[in-house]
Amino acid sequence: NVLTREPGRDLLMDALVSYGSYDEYKLKAAMSGPALGDRLAASLSVSKADQGKGYKSNIVTGKDQEKMEFQSARVSLRWIGSDAFYARLIGYYSDANNDGFVPTALTPTTLQPVTGDYFKVQLPAPSRGDTESWGVNGRFKWDIGKVALRGLTACSAVDDLFRLDLTGGIRRLNGADVGVFVRTSIYGETQLTQELQLLSDQSASSQWSWIAGLYYFRESVDQTLSDTVFSVGLGRPVSLAVPSYTAGTKSYAGDGQVRWQATDRIGVTAGARYSKEDKVIAGRVGAAPFSNDKSYSATTPKLALEFKYSDEVFVFGSISRGFKAGGFNGGGGTVTGISTPFDSESVTNCEIGAKTEWLDRRLRLNAALFFMQYRDLQGGVFVPGTTFIVTENAIDLDHMGLELELTAAATDRLQIFAIVGLQDEDFIRIKPGTTISASNPKRRPGVSHSQGTIGFTYSLPLAAAGGSIRFGGDFNYRDPFYSAPDNNPVSLSSEQTRLNASLAFLTSDQQWEFKLEGRNLTDEIDWYNWLNTIQQFGTATRTTLEPRLWSLSLRYRFR
Repeated sequence: NVLTREPGRDLLMDALVSYGSYDEYKLKAAMSGPALGDRLAASLSVSKADQGKGYKSNIVTGKDQEKMEFQSARVSLRWIGSDAFYARLIGYYSDANNDGFVPTALTPTTLQPVTGDYFKVQLPAPSRGDTESWGVNGRFKWDIGKVALRGLTACSAVDDLFRLDLTGGIRRLNGADVGVFVRTSIYGETQLTQELQLLSDQSASSQWSWIAGLYYFRESVDQTLSDTVFSVGLGRPVSLAVPSYTAGTKSYAGDGQVRWQATDRIGVTAGARYSKEDKVIAGRVGAAPFSNDKSYSATTPKLALEFKYSDEVFVFGSISRGFKAGGFNGGGGTVTGISTPFDSESVTNCEIGAKTEWLDRRLRLNAALFFMQYRDLQGGVFVPGTTFIVTENAIDLDHMGLELELTAAATDRLQIFAIVGLQDEDFIRIKPGTTISASNPKRRPGVSHSQGTIGFTYSLPLAAAGGSIRFGGDFNYRDPFYSAPDNNPVSLSSEQTRLNASLAFLTSDQQWEFKLEGRNLTDEIDWYNWLNTIQQFGTATRTTLEPRLWSLSLRYRFR
């Protein structure tokens, strides 16, 4: 990758410039190589993107929406002075400014766009999103005789601001456009991670191997929400009580695993992890203070079996437990809603699969079958009659699926690939008395029952032109899914299809590449997101995937 390549002893350069739909341009550049003789290597990468025009039009302001700007920089240092000691230090910064979440208002009875077009919005208070982030992380590995010590230290910070009208705006009978429920959020986050591992020889020739580790994580979050609601009686927006809070998390974990290479063909791995998380929250809703704290813990084991049937067939299976800690509802809106904790979520995952190669390794077929038991599944829902969102542990369900992956070298020039995913779920229990129990959902949010990708790349040498042409294309499909745990009709996505293609010319030395790309060539109109405020304001919103896009790029590589 032009931005994340690990520096080494060789001098490398990579640069890309592109221009495309809606006045979008991208610039990327990276350089890496030795910095202090044969002891230290370094890399520097920068990127910038700007989309000057939006692909949605705001009929209230007469301006485009979905514009964006992005810039980032990354510096990396790597110690290369010893084969027994590895160390790498990375620092990064990014700044993104965009139009945030740009919802399209729907007619409640038909769930069709009020404007008649998903790409036309009516937002008197245009959406906005600004995110600035930075971080430093370092990792090392030190071989000490028959064991090695491995470590990771990372710290990061994020400052974020967003503003959006949850209702998508409303045109009143007198023709005036008003923002009905406008929310502004100012959010800050800092994180610190420390991980240490002691491990034995992990080579294939070792019959027994083990890993033991310790983990520490600390996070601090602060957020202030500012909400205004249009009052019909007063004829103007009214500010609601402002919730603001500070939340903290401290997480501790210890884990270990042992691997036994029973024979040349059979391997067994067993391990376990103990995790503990302490969470606190404190703040105010208007003048009313609140505070609370809670701890969560779990032990999560894992057992895995591998069988190498032949050099071309590898079979595996595993069973493991997973744990997701509970917490507090920062968007709960009231003292009770924010300070009341929700519980942990657990999952038991069983998986079997195979990785195979056929036809003298020109055909690769991988398959995996999984079954997951979720208990106390976490899900966010609107509190009835309000704009507050809280997380509930309302559902126990079983989730199962099949994943297939195929790659084939049909000829020396033609490569074909395909990925298929099939999933289903079975609701075991919906807890009585929870908000979501009234809707009796049947689908897990965010899960499509079928999705897949099929594509190809084809290379054609052009000796007379001093290079080669590369064609590529792929078709992606995803069937409808619900975004909301309560399966309300507004949250049902469209059937999503995407046809993409590219045409590139590469010089014979592989240093220069000219590329023309197109995405969503058939210009499908697909939606995927939701905000159902019919009960509160008689409105609902969705947002869309991107329309047809094209780009033309020039790339240079030096190796």
